Amino acid sequence: MLRLAALFLAAVLLVPSAAGSTDPSRDLLPDLVTRSPVKIFVQVGKHGRRVVRFSNEVVNVGIGPLELRPRVGDCDRNGDLRDDRASYQRIYGDTDGDARFARGVDVRFRTRSAGCTRFHPVHKHWHFEALAEYALLQLQAPGSNGPSVVAGKKVSSCVLDTKRRLPKAPGSPRRKFYGSCRRDSVGGISIGWGDLYGSRVSGQELDISTLSDGAYCLVTRADPENRLLESNERNNGRTTRIVLRGETVDWHPYQRC
Repeated sequence: MLRLAALFLAAVLLVPSAAGSTDPSRDLLPDLVTRSPVKIFVQVGKHGRRVVRFSNEVVNVGIGPLELRPRVGDCDRNGDLRDDRASYQRIYGDTDGDARFARGVDVRFRTRSAGCTRFHPVHKHWHFEALAEYALLQLQAPGSNGPSVVAGKKVSSCVLDTKRRLPKAPGSPRRKFYGSCRRDSVGGISIGWGDLYGSRVSGQELDISTLSDGAYCLVTRADPENRLLESNERNNGRTTRIVLRGETVDWHPYQRC
């Protein structure tokens, strides 16, 4: 009996635990980068208000998924448990030691707080706070940016798989895994996938009504508040040189400031 008990205990110890991966060196981390805009234009509204509109896409080029799981809790501390959710990033560990993510195989994970998820009244679904931030800088000379002229616009996002950009990336699923924006849905960006927001979507604009014609630097940055743990925290930004001329804007894809 003692021998059988010992064998049973040994077998239990060999079974991997789903939660509680505590070795950061084996984390399969995401890595968020901002893709070059595919569309930029000036829109003129009522009373001559001008905005520059642009698309933005955050792509996960890491070796692990970005995964956000909601939990019931008064995240914004307003006393209402229905209007928000606490968001937690799930970080998977390399269970089998092959340095690549495989769902159902790499089952160890740990979690960390990532802020709030709230209902977006315009988009009619739930958004993770501050996935991106946009700004315009005065372009003084090639490679030299001046002070910010339109800054600090943080944009929330549903955070889901929209476009598969890196199909050859190890661990990239053929089909989208994160595809819902319901209140208690798991959100995220799979390996090799991007979360795309088009230029006409609410929030994809900066007010340029007071700006004169000239050259500016459009700056877009993923995870501006560093709420998410990534393998590389220094490659989240993207700059694009634009030239404003009245109600038009000149720009070239991939032309950085």
